[in-house]
Amino acid sequence: MQGGLGKTGKPALQTVERTIHNFSSAAHLITKNPRKTVQSFLWTTLSSICEMSCFVLVGFAFGVHHPEALICGYVVATLFAMISFVPQGVGVVEAAVTVAFALFGIDSATGLAVVIVYRGIVFWLPFLVGAVVIQRIKASGMSRIELKAGHTLVLCRLAAAPEGLHFSELTERCGLDPAMISRVLAELVRSGLVEKRAESGKYNALYLLTNAGHDRAARVGAVVADVERRADEGIDPDDLATFYKVLDQLTRNLEAVDADPAEAFEPLEIQ
Repeated sequence: MQGGLGKTGKPALQTVERTIHNFSSAAHLITKNPRKTVQSFLWTTLSSICEMSCFVLVGFAFGVHHPEALICGYVVATLFAMISFVPQGVGVVEAAVTVAFALFGIDSATGLAVVIVYRGIVFWLPFLVGAVVIQRIKASGMSRIELKAGHTLVLCRLAAAPEGLHFSELTERCGLDPAMISRVLAELVRSGLVEKRAESGKYNALYLLTNAGHDRAARVGAVVADVERRADEGIDPDDLATFYKVLDQLTRNLEAVDADPAEAFEPLEIQ
């Protein structure tokens, strides 16, 4: 038995241990704040009741008066939105709910109409409104410091490297398309925020912040620090540290899976 688990058992055991550790840290965070946990549970329950009521009312509007079908449809919609391989189960939820309704004798056109209207109310409408609001907030904030989002990222990366960065290094640290970085750098150089020191080779130029660039980067840093302060307000520092620790570990675990997906799915291989 032990020999058979030698190859696949060790990675699986490590994954289990990491999962247990993450759940233990999360449980500690929950038990340390019972009042906030209860409040979160009550608000989440109220949110689910409102969403289910919305689904039922939309079903009634389209002539679906079968309680079991409506409850089943809502559960299926919620479940597939969580486990789907596409964000928020776009397309998958609609298909799954239509099939679930068909099991109760509801025709596909009616089932699809119900789920499309429901998803439009609880997902697409908030998503579109949120996207517009976020863009307006971002545009307003950037206009105050006379920068664009791409400019801000480049300035922050250069501010963290007083000795300057070469084009390839800056592209890697920003994680953006080289063509976009090239355009942003050209605009920042023209505006006097970045200095370009040419070296041999097309992409070997060294980029550094000017005094004006350092001043602008400091203003951006002050805004970021203020936002972080507001976001952390009312949260115990120890709880915040635990949260970031768990989040960092989850990110590392997922990056490890992404780096070697074959190892993650190896236990599923047919021997």
